[in-house]
Amino acid sequence: MTFKRVLVLGAVIAVAIAYAAPAQAVVINFTVDTIGSADPSLTPIAPSAANIGKYNAGSFVALSGSVSGSLSGLGFSGTFSAQKAASGAWSTGNPGSLVSYYGGTLLADVDPAKTAISFPGGSTLDAGVYTGTYPVKGGPAVPLTPQPGGGIIGTPGSAPADYGVSLKITAVIFTAASGTAAMRDAILDVVQHLGVPNQALGAPVAGVQTFTVKNNIDPKIASSNFDYNLKGAVVLGNTVPDLVGTSPISNVQGTETGAQLGSLKTVVVDSVRQIYQFYLTVPTTSTTTQSITGDTPVTITVTTTGQMAAQALVQLPEPATLALAGFAAVPLGLMAWRRRKRA
Repeated sequence: MTFKRVLVLGAVIAVAIAYAAPAQAVVINFTVDTIGSADPSLTPIAPSAANIGKYNAGSFVALSGSVSGSLSGLGFSGTFSAQKAASGAWSTGNPGSLVSYYGGTLLADVDPAKTAISFPGGSTLDAGVYTGTYPVKGGPAVPLTPQPGGGIIGTPGSAPADYGVSLKITAVIFTAASGTAAMRDAILDVVQHLGVPNQALGAPVAGVQTFTVKNNIDPKIASSNFDYNLKGAVVLGNTVPDLVGTSPISNVQGTETGAQLGSLKTVVVDSVRQIYQFYLTVPTTSTTTQSITGDTPVTITVTTTGQMAAQALVQLPEPATLALAGFAAVPLGLMAWRRRKRA
């Protein structure tokens, strides 16, 4: 077999391999949509059935949780309540200080065939400061107590914060401590569950594909500061100390407990060049635990419930692109062969 024939045969084999090779996933940087107005098919949220659909939800996370510990063998605990309660009609009212709306970026890998999706981590889901209004209304930040660092008992001060918590801790039936807490500078992430490489995307229904969230992906508190200011009391002869200060809650991975399905909606922008508009919705219900050490160590358990809605304009590579690279090798190889022959 001549050198020329070997070269051509090799190029043909390269083309065949290119077609047979699995398509590699593409890392897509999705823009997180706070309001959700870009895609009217996003899941609507509302506090009552009568108001469903007034606003399409974007990205939001509602906070709930508890604090527990012990003092001189006496156990105490308390649950989060809103520092600023929800009020008014859904269209104009206050969503409450335990709800924050998110912006930022969400990283996801989607394969060109759109059969699988995965989340590599490194997303920056940035909580917005509490304004006392829904995002569609906007407004300035409403300061929440305490101030960063916890302030001083009796004069806690205030400052903008992503979440505002009111706490009443009881031991047996007695109030052991009470006060407020605030979460500031919260950045969340979404990562793959340990040992799970990706999630299969279901068959498209009207352009929408779904994937399983539970046991496949986990939310993560990448960084945040939890400021607290709690005045202690005397319970059955035991003096509960004041709890004042701040605790970073960072790099804490939660456990996804929700059974909702995520969705990827695809709108074809240019079929020839494989350009798509993607709308990604990732629901989440997860639990994380953080310990605060000090004179009276306590454990904070935080549950987050909400969703991330994001969009991206993407051009996906095709297996044919790899094949074209193989075809390109033929003339280039022939040119090299001719030069070698002339030499």
